[in-house]
Amino acid sequence: MRYALAVLVVSFLTHGSSTFGADAGGNYAVWGIGQASCHQFTKAYAQHALQNYTHYLAGYLTAFNTLTDGVYQ
Repeated sequence: MRYALAVLVVSFLTHGSSTFGADAGGNYAVWGIGQASCHQFTKAYAQHALQNYTHYLAGYLTAFNTLTDGVYQ
């Protein structure tokens, strides 16, 4: 998981221009835990099984902090 996160961050850092993941029709793909429904999240929450969600959120926040000007933490 750390390797995938590192690859994601490095790819964000090495691309000079903004890119969008949506096609001409506005459609885009979501992979991994980002596809989970609210019901799946509440089940995981009830079972104290949130590790995948925390990893996803950490990656999202890392990318946001990397790509947004004036944001450190």
